[in-house]
Amino acid sequence: AGQPDYDGLGRLFARFLDEGMALYGGRRSGPPALPESRAGSIVVSGAALGLPGQKQHVFDDSNVDRILRGDSFIDPVPHVFRARMVEKNVVRLVKREVGEPSLDPIKSVDEVIRLAGRRGAFDIVEEFGIPRERVEAWDITTALAIAAGIEALRDAGIPLVRHYRRTTTGSFLPDRWRLPVAMADETGVIFASAFPGYDNLVDEVTRFFSQRTGRSSYEFDRRFLFRILAMGHAQFAELLGIRGPNTQVNAACASTTMAVGMAEDWIRVGRCRRVLIIGADDVTSDNLLEWMGAGFLATGAATTEDVLEKAALPFDRRRNGMLLGMGACGLVVESEDSLRERGMRGLCEVLGSEFANSAFHGTRLDVDHIEGVMERLVSGVEKRHGIDRHAMARELVFISHETYTPARGGSASAEVFALRKTFGGSANDLVVCNTKGFTGHPMGVGVEDAVAVKILEKQVVPPVPNYREPDPELGTLNLSKGGHYPVRYALRLAAGFGSQIAMTVLRRIDGLEERVADRAVYQRWLIRHFRVPSAGPGSREAHPAHQGQRSSRPASRLSRPGPWARVRAQAWATRGRCRCRPRRGRRLRQRSPRSRLRRLSPHLCRPRPRQWFRLRRSRRPSQRRAATSPWSRCSNWSATRPAIRATCWIPIWISKRTWELIRSNRPRCSRW
Repeated sequence: AGQPDYDGLGRLFARFLDEGMALYGGRRSGPPALPESRAGSIVVSGAALGLPGQKQHVFDDSNVDRILRGDSFIDPVPHVFRARMVEKNVVRLVKREVGEPSLDPIKSVDEVIRLAGRRGAFDIVEEFGIPRERVEAWDITTALAIAAGIEALRDAGIPLVRHYRRTTTGSFLPDRWRLPVAMADETGVIFASAFPGYDNLVDEVTRFFSQRTGRSSYEFDRRFLFRILAMGHAQFAELLGIRGPNTQVNAACASTTMAVGMAEDWIRVGRCRRVLIIGADDVTSDNLLEWMGAGFLATGAATTEDVLEKAALPFDRRRNGMLLGMGACGLVVESEDSLRERGMRGLCEVLGSEFANSAFHGTRLDVDHIEGVMERLVSGVEKRHGIDRHAMARELVFISHETYTPARGGSASAEVFALRKTFGGSANDLVVCNTKGFTGHPMGVGVEDAVAVKILEKQVVPPVPNYREPDPELGTLNLSKGGHYPVRYALRLAAGFGSQIAMTVLRRIDGLEERVADRAVYQRWLIRHFRVPSAGPGSREAHPAHQGQRSSRPASRLSRPGPWARVRAQAWATRGRCRCRPRRGRRLRQRSPRSRLRRLSPHLCRPRPRQWFRLRRSRRPSQRRAATSPWSRCSNWSATRPAIRATCWIPIWISKRTWELIRSNRPRCSRW
């Protein structure tokens, strides 16, 4: 006692020297591995949806309008799958309003699942131009999630870039479409899925036993591990060259909402500046429907009704079980300063998020714990942003998780009780909506998370379907009737098996009528990242999938994109060009930076579908390319056919009709 603390003084002096040397050397003190945290706003800049429906494409351009309008995506289950469920000898848990539940064996096809949301047309090779040899090693959940991620990037105004690789001779060949190099290290990926890889696993096991009983030789697939592992996040990062944080989350049906909270944490702690959330599940596929359907029947959570109006009953007193579904979603979550650097405007702001586990039951919800989580979330939003909860309730839409399972232990009671505990009397002012009545339960896919973003963007709330008989236990609810609602806030609740719970609060960003906030900044950003020089080191082009809108006709989807940027019309017409190679090619005419920019920006120049490129004939016979053509050695070159010239070079998607038109005008060569 009374002696000076020389050890503490020495440590203090050593720390002083370290910090002084760090400042003197022009570098920051402290551990360099932990980046600086960010206290700014976190925004959602892009969202995409893939929905069920066997009569349409999964990524149809009208998905958002249809779900907001309240169209149904549910189809009858074929008899063959219903018979396979009966063969499983399922003992079903039956819950009744009065008395104890019972265990009843299933003996008829009328006692199994007869309605479900099933996948429609989807071919990622033809629709998104992904190499087929790469897709063959993916599970359906990976393919759906990657497609949703590309669609979300397009909605966020982030075109992909064509990279080039150097050959052994020193020339450069086109390589994959990727994110700009400047974005690669500051972008993270979260893959949300509850049943990844299961479809390929069941398919491989089925193939083994079918060939074994048929006395045919079985050959093991060398890609087996890659086909069944949950690697959608890694495959997506490898495809687009994303080198930031990367993981997969499985919180059952709360996976995507939890991923939004994780993305907010990553950005605020400084691990990355943006996060691409991709989610997909397909439990109603041909391989999984009989198994997943039998599993949900055994737990007593699925309905056996064959009439949609009697099966999909959110918040209705008659609710008796959920419908299975599928889907895919993509979200681009990024910091506001990152969005401002591009001159863009976000769709909504993430005000807060909470995710936890109730440690309660495998299939039931802990009402008291959910009330506490919602109270903690809303209180944090009030404290951080200075928003009164009662004022927020008047402009709030609640995106429910309600699965219309039986009232005993269902999600409707937990959600409504949590709302009344948190908002008090103002709970009757907020609007309640539900989309599972239209799509079925998409499992870990956050269809509702993407719908919440689009609701705030368009201020259109989908109706609650088939609501006829109010439940006295739930009381009076302000259920959405569909149409326009002046909502500024969205509260999303998601719950999953194993007592998983996740919630988010979003706020609409004003001025969404114009996604480009500063055109000058956006032009400079495009020129810096997407200029189109000659093929060489660092050459970049914008991905055709991000140039304008794809065809809105589901029956005539667009063909796969080719590496056809800045190509003359002659090269378009002679895609399978003859072996008479030109001795000396002409230099392509250079365009001004503004002209190139208008062709690379989907926001500055709206596409004209029938005028993406124009072909015109020469006015005089003397203008026909004969001896002066690089292909002049071809004896039949354009002897009786006028020359075809291009007036612009644009990387685009080519419709099948346009491609046939080009092929019909191509020059003929005797050596073809």
